[in-house]
Amino acid sequence: MSTTETAAIRQTLLDYIEGFYDGDAARIESLLHPELAKRIAHPDPGSGRPHLAEMSTLLLTRRTRDKASQPTPKAPPQKDVTVLDMFQTPTGAMVSRVRR
Repeated sequence: MSTTETAAIRQTLLDYIEGFYDGDAARIESLLHPELAKRIAHPDPGSGRPHLAEMSTLLLTRRTRDKASQPTPKAPPQKDVTVLDMFQTPTGAMVSRVRR
């Protein structure tokens, strides 16, 4: 993987997470595939058992738009971007420990 490709992936991830926290739905929508199937594993609040939630492009864009009225307070952000794997397409990557 070239440095240019890694930099482009990193910037895309930053655009995604910053767009979400800033409530910029247009920015988020421009980055997502129309048939996105985002999955998030977390414990069920009632039972504590693992739960898998799914989110489509439409739902993620709506949640981002709703967040615009309650933006995350600005503070020095910490953003850790990790490119996990890249072989042709798709690329496996994540943003973690984003704190504002």
